[in-house]
Amino acid sequence: MMYVLHRIDEAHSQIIIKEVLKMSQKLTQKQLNAISMLVEGSSVGLVALSLKLRRETVSRWQRIPEFKEEYTRLTNEMRLSIKDQITDLFMVTIKELRSSATSTDSDPRRIQALLNIIKTLGTDINVVKINQSNHN
Repeated sequence: MMYVLHRIDEAHSQIIIKEVLKMSQKLTQKQLNAISMLVEGSSVGLVALSLKLRRETVSRWQRIPEFKEEYTRLTNEMRLSIKDQITDLFMVTIKELRSSATSTDSDPRRIQALLNIIKTLGTDINVVKINQSNHN
């Protein structure tokens, strides 16, 4: 009996592998939409519901090499964009703090708010490294 179950599992695995390989030619618009939604943080269930698919379909797509590659590419692109935005915000905040610190009519609440922004952003190790390299 165990041997029969093992053969069924093995056969099922081979079917799934064949399906994934068959689909790994080019991504469809629905697959690209699914990738975009997943990168933005949507769950597999929400992606499936939004695109009128079964959860299993989205899960199967996630095993396609091109799907994985595009997901990784978009995720990295988003991370870089966020990192750039944080760096820009940090630099603007520093500039505003310098301006407020040298102004005779600066509002202490504004200075405190700017310091809070710096404190919050400064907890990110990458931002701290960028700040140090910009001051050298």
